[in-house]
Amino acid sequence: MFERYTETAKRVIFFARYEASQFGTSEILPEHLLLGILREDKTLTRRILGESPVVEAIRKRIESEIPRGEKTLTSVDLPVSLASKRILAYAAEEAERLNHKQIAAEHMLAGILREKKTLAAKILTEHGITVERLREEAKSREEAARPAAPPPSSSPITPPATARPLRQSAAPSDLVLRDLTELAHAGQLTPLIGRERELERVIQILSRRTRRNPVLIGEPGAGKGAIVEGLAHRIASGAVPPGLVDRKLVAIDVAALLPPRRGQELPGSDFATILFIERLFDIGAAGYSWGVLEAMRVLEPMLARGGLQVIATGTPAGYRELMDKAA
Repeated sequence: MFERYTETAKRVIFFARYEASQFGTSEILPEHLLLGILREDKTLTRRILGESPVVEAIRKRIESEIPRGEKTLTSVDLPVSLASKRILAYAAEEAERLNHKQIAAEHMLAGILREKKTLAAKILTEHGITVERLREEAKSREEAARPAAPPPSSSPITPPATARPLRQSAAPSDLVLRDLTELAHAGQLTPLIGRERELERVIQILSRRTRRNPVLIGEPGAGKGAIVEGLAHRIASGAVPPGLVDRKLVAIDVAALLPPRRGQELPGSDFATILFIERLFDIGAAGYSWGVLEAMRVLEPMLARGGLQVIATGTPAGYRELMDKAA
């Protein structure tokens, strides 16, 4: 359903679902969509509404007029209300009208305004927002996003060299670390849609006092990495239990587990950091001469001290190989 949506628009849907769960409503209402836009697309919000006091006033208005129920788990798959479905259909129409390939947040705002009887539309109208203004905003954004054509006399641009994968000789300073929570804050990760149950299970395991290092097993392309990125979004937005608030989720290259590093601290191996090691059980298949048992021995001392948490992924074949070797 959301294939044509921009990454920002997908995150709007994610946050709208989160708002609905916090309100304790049984479905995602137009007002939740508006709150999702205000939360996610701050650039658009500032351009059409101004500074944060206005945004906060809108939130308080919605909170005062939309009945609240008991909060629901974010793993509950809330349906989209009929009014919200019409808004999303209007958003698609707005994108088609402007010959835009993707549906963006400004198209969604125009869709909200077209669903005139909702509180969300009333609030936007009271602040002087019109469909025509949003169409102009969408045009401006689309034009700004187009790469400028180089002048005829300019020299061809040489593309940057592709980064080479890490080898066994990589020094500790060369190890690839990616702060996924920071990337989520910056809007560079795709929101998780439709895998909330698995994500809640990962959060539950991470929140334990013991046996708190989740392992995601599945075939390539099954969405294991998407679940981890969904966790990064949840941590970045603060929608996690207290024990996970302000934690960092850092993806680390498996080269960090090279045997020569045994006995040394891994980067980010403090309490505030959760390490994500992709394909931990498939090290042999990745071309390294050392195996998963050697990698596990590098992690073992830090896991035993309780100062490190790890999320690992792998394939069923890699996991079976580990079990066979450990037997």
